[in-house]
Parts: sequence; C-alpha cells; structure tokens
Amino acid sequence: MCGISGFCNYSLNLINTDLKKMTNALASRGPDDSGYEFVKLKSCNLGLGQRRLSILDLTDNGHQPYKFDNLVLVYNGEIYNFKEIRDELISLNYKFESNSDTEVLIKSFHRWGVKSVDKFIGMFAFTIFDKTLNKLYLFRDRAGVKPLYYYNDSDNLLFASELKSFMSMRDFKKDINKTALMLYFKYGYIPAPYSIFKKTKKLQAGCYVEFDINTKEFKEIKYWDVVDYYNKPKLDISYDEASNKLEKLLGSAFNYRMVSDVPIGVFLSGGYDRSAVSAIVQANTKANIMTFTIGFDDKEHNEAEFAKETAQYLKTKHYERYCTEEDALNIIPRLANVYDEPFGDVSAIPSILLSEFTKEKVTVALSGDGGDELFSGYDIYHSNIYKNNKLKKLNIINPLLKIINPKYIAKMKKIYNLEGKYYKFTELIKANNQLEKINILSKYFYDKELDKLLNFNFKNKNIFEFNLKKQDDDKQELLANSYKTYLTDDILVKVDRATMSVGLEGREPLLDHRIIEFVAQLPYRYKYNDGISKVILKDIVHKYIPKNMINRKKQGFSVPLDKWLKNELRQVVLETVGRAKENTNLFNEDYIDEILDSFYKYNGNPYKVWLLFTFQLWHDKWINE
Repeated sequence: MCGISGFCNYSLNLINTDLKKMTNALASRGPDDSGYEFVKLKSCNLGLGQRRLSILDLTDNGHQPYKFDNLVLVYNGEIYNFKEIRDELISLNYKFESNSDTEVLIKSFHRWGVKSVDKFIGMFAFTIFDKTLNKLYLFRDRAGVKPLYYYNDSDNLLFASELKSFMSMRDFKKDINKTALMLYFKYGYIPAPYSIFKKTKKLQAGCYVEFDINTKEFKEIKYWDVVDYYNKPKLDISYDEASNKLEKLLGSAFNYRMVSDVPIGVFLSGGYDRSAVSAIVQANTKANIMTFTIGFDDKEHNEAEFAKETAQYLKTKHYERYCTEEDALNIIPRLANVYDEPFGDVSAIPSILLSEFTKEKVTVALSGDGGDELFSGYDIYHSNIYKNNKLKKLNIINPLLKIINPKYIAKMKKIYNLEGKYYKFTELIKANNQLEKINILSKYFYDKELDKLLNFNFKNKNIFEFNLKKQDDDKQELLANSYKTYLTDDILVKVDRATMSVGLEGREPLLDHRIIEFVAQLPYRYKYNDGISKVILKDIVHKYIPKNMINRKKQGFSVPLDKWLKNELRQVVLETVGRAKENTNLFNEDYIDEILDSFYKYNGNPYKVWLLFTFQLWHDKWINE
C-alpha cells in the first residue's frame, strides 16, 4: 500500500525537487520507503514518485519506481492473485527476481498491455510510462478502492493519490470548482469525476487513462462497469446453489486478502458484513485472528458490546476502544489534513480513531464495506415510497406549496428539521422514477436551500444516471447506483484516508469483483425477501455465528452527532462556521445564521451544521493557510 504521484510538465519548470515535494506530501501513505524517477524528454519533464508501505516482499526488491525493459511503474495497492499470474508468466519464459506483486504487475503489462488489468484481482491505482510508445497510462481498480486524481491543462498533466500532492506545487491554482462545492453540500461528498478544484478530476472506478506524451492526446477509457453485470439476464440457479457458490467466492476473496508479510487484523462490528469477514477468516485460519472495534457511550450508537460477544464466540484476540467527545475534539483539527477535499461523513472521526489503535497491533486490516450495496442492506431501499406513485398524484397541490414558507410557521418550528422535510416533500412529488427519488432522499441540502446558501449560480448535476435495463426488480437499480456513487466516493474515501493517515493498509474483501459480478446476476428475492434484507449473506453467516446472537436491528457505523454538537463541540463549531460567513463569494451569511438557529434553538438538522463546519475546516487549512 502506497502513495503515488507524478507529472508531464511541458513548460519545463518542474524538476526533481518538485517531484520529491509532491511525493513526500504523501508520506503517511508510505512511511517505509520513497523513490523518484525524473526524466527530461524532448517535449516535457516527466516525473514518477512513490511512497511505500511495505506489505509484500519487505526487501529492497519491492522498491519503486520499478523498471522493466521499456516500462517504468509506480503503484498503489495489492494484486492478490499475483502468484497465479506469475506462474503463467513463468510459463511464457518471464523470469522473476522478487516475491512482490509489483514485479508481476509490470511484467503482466509488458506481456498483455492494457488487457492485463482483466487478470487482476485486487485494489490498485498505478501509472506506467512506456518509453517505446512515449505514452503514460493511469489505472484505477474496478470498485474504486484506491484513489487517483489528475490535473490536465496545456502545460501539465499531474497525477497523485491525494490532492495534497498538487497543493504542494507552487504553480497549482487552487480555484474552487463551484459545481463540486454544490454537490458537496447536496450529498456530503464530491462524486467522481468531480473534484473541489477546477481542471482537477478523480479518475473514475474501472477506468484507465491513455496519454500520448508527444501529441497530448488524452483518452479516459472504461474497462469494467458493474452496470454490465446488472444488465445481464438473471441466473437460472436455485437458492441453495447460489448460496453455496457465494460462500465459496467469499472464502476465496477473504483468503486472498490474508496474504501478507506483516501482521493482519479485522475490523469487527455487531453487524453482518464485518462479522462475515471475521467468521469466515477465523474458520480458515489456525491461529486466533485479531479483531478491532470502536464503541460509543451512547447506547443508541454502540455496537461494541455485540462485537465483543461475537469475538468471544469466534475466539478471536479482540481489542476495543470507546470514542468520546474528547477523542472527537482531538481528531477534528486533523480532519482537513486527512481529507484534503471537503468531506462530510461524520463517521470519519471514529474511522480515524479505529485506524490509530488498530495500527498499534497490525499493519493490515480487513473491513466489511460493500455488504449493504451488494445485498440490499439499507432501509431506504425498502421504503414504501418506491412501491407506488401516490406521491406523484399530489403534484396537483404543488402551486399551493410554493406559497408556503415553513420558516414562518411558528407553531411547527419544534418539528425536527421542518424546512428540510418540506423541501424533500415538494421534490418527491415531482419525481418520475426510483433513481430520482433516491437522489432526493440522499440529499442534505435541497435545491431551494442551496439557492439560499450559495452566493453563485449553479447547474444541478445528476449523478444517478446509468444505462440499466428494467428486469427482475427495479430495486436492482438502487443497488447499482449506490455501488457507483455512495460506496466509491463516500465510504471508500473515508476508509482509505483514515487508514492511510496512520500507515495502515485497509483491505475490502467484499469488494472482490468476482463477488459483485455474481451477486448482480442473482434474483432480487435472494437479497431481500419477505421483509428480510441481505437474505443470502445472513444465511451464510448463520453457519458460523448463531442467528440469535447476531440478528438484530441494523445500527451502522454512526456517531451521536446531535449530542456532540450541542455539548463539547459547540464552541469550536460556532467559531469555525462563523468564519464561513466571511466567504461572501461563496455563502449567504444570513442563511448560515438561520441554519445555526434552526439547529441550536429548534432542534434542526445537525448534518447541515456539520457540512458547513467541515468545509470551513478544509478552507482554513488549504485555502486560507
């Protein structure tokens, strides 16, 4: 696990010291080693840099940039099936000097070119320079577990694992992309391909870039898309057959992710996803694995007791840590550095704390992210709002709603988040399909609220638009949507930055592409049936953990945000959000006051306050500093 960076610089003003600076900005991602390749080409200066976290082959044989024949590679991630690919390459007369997946990757590309990626089971972001073709290739894994940003203009192509690499460059223009800012306040994260800065994008999951250094021709090409598997005909397979095949796939995916030359642990909670990983891994491991859990004193948000019970049953070496308001106060000053783009998921705080105390024992940790998206675990999927079009019939009252202002309905001000509920309702009655509805239900700020908050004109961007065929159950659309948006750009960002901020490698076994390719083709009733979500996954887990121990109401990895904001965090939040009002080119200061009053006086929405707070933390760190 590592951090990578580099450039093609046509103005010839970036040199080796610049490459080292942008690479070393990623030191927390790779504290064990660093490497740089700087080349003066005819048309540009080329730089490739890498910071290494040593996981496989801890010797210098894994040092990067890695060179072979006409290729130079910098790489972040893991190719879990590298041994099988290496055997195939050996049969084709390739020789190997190391036990690293890095050497397998570059020689795979040497043999098969861009098609080599189809062979990889893993998580990765890598760049290859082909000296013969004078081309640069940027790749990102299928699910988007590993990040990769790029900046492209007439003078530069920059790339890096995190934005802080770009911001270390003296000529990088930190001009805020206002469309991205609007999307941040709408959803709490910035979806790919957008980035907070102009001319800067996230390489989308399942895509690669081919850049011709001579002509500057830039092509972004999709090599894999989960939608293709949802669009396939559903498998004609019995439930028992499907369950047996899925269990084998899970076992294979989990075992692959236990390959390491350093200690490994597992993040454990009281839910099915992480319990599945812990249970199946422990069943296939002779030694007692290490499991790690975060808890809260607030019982409504605490799964630590359930995780401990599961750990005792599985006989793992279990470690737990409780996240307090004091912990939150200590982590908050670091949020903007860890998440160098505005990021509003409040569970980033316990994620950082979990990563810190896990790192004390191990260097690699398996997580359970993706289970809800694969197996229909979110309650929002099963809401009655999708089952009929009664709301649509209420569209006739829309003209009346336009003259109602919830702000002035004094008697209703004690209703939680009245204004948000009002705007949600007015948008929902106009929605035409399920994806439009989930778009609306996923928002923190509705369009009318954004009009009042933002001091600039913006165009709405639809991030929920895919070429899905109608078959089986329309809920499959929601699963594909969440996989391509919320999972990639919120959950995986949260985990990657939290773990990498302390030099911990986070692995995502449920996101093995073989699992989603199979599950996407299963009938929806195998995932949700008769009021039960994650049916097939739960039945598998019950083979390892008694049903009465684990079958409980879903809690998720949430925090007591309302309580925190009104107590220990209140002063720092008010001071920080107060500074946001100074950004008059971005915000309407009067509406910010309304948001604060709504929360602190009338029990309004805490997430609106949190999004303003985390944005300003980011702005203080990266724009004002």
